[in-house]
Amino acid sequence: FVRLNTCSVPLSPQELRQALYPGKFVDFISDQAEQSQAVKILLGISEPDFRMRDIELMVRYIGFKFFLSSYAGNLRTFLDDTCDVLNREWEKREKEITESMIEFENAIQAMVDIFGEANIARKWTGTEFENRPNRAVLDIMAFYFSNETTRNVAKKNGKLVVDEFKKLCVSNDGFRKSIETTTKSLTATHDRFFYWGDLLRRTLNLKIVVPDWNDEKNRIV
Repeated sequence: FVRLNTCSVPLSPQELRQALYPGKFVDFISDQAEQSQAVKILLGISEPDFRMRDIELMVRYIGFKFFLSSYAGNLRTFLDDTCDVLNREWEKREKEITESMIEFENAIQAMVDIFGEANIARKWTGTEFENRPNRAVLDIMAFYFSNETTRNVAKKNGKLVVDEFKKLCVSNDGFRKSIETTTKSLTATHDRFFYWGDLLRRTLNLKIVVPDWNDEKNRIV
């Protein structure tokens, strides 16, 4: 309120979310972000992020992992709803959410093992990896590498995975647009989850469930 009243730095979406949707899930995810070494590596920080970007990355992961088919193209509303629903359903969903956060840490470590700490969640430009993490790239990699079988096979074939990701970034216009321009749209969200999942499925020869598109519902399924 002091920041708002003095017209200083505006509150970030996650700072507002913390205030507007208090509850046990929000408390849990805040504690997880404070303790997470994976997120600190990802963001290049040693202390909790003062704008709560670390917390929002985790909420994005949880949201897409459990509610992807509910995504309607408005990311802020989607993350608000994720916090609201899980606050209300915390008693019955605490175990699966807690376990999923362990898998999130494992997924980030797998990304470090495969891409190297300096390149995790970075877009390939055609000549190099970008300097900063790309949230859209993190979304899809955390989503698939949170599966133990997928990440273990991917780590065994790390060079191949990196090479195929590079090709995807430069040769697939739909995928490239989905991680660099309108990343929050419904179409872009579907495209990046589909193309990366389909690539992993074919490259690693695994039975991976890949999100698809339903024309009648106009939704990811």
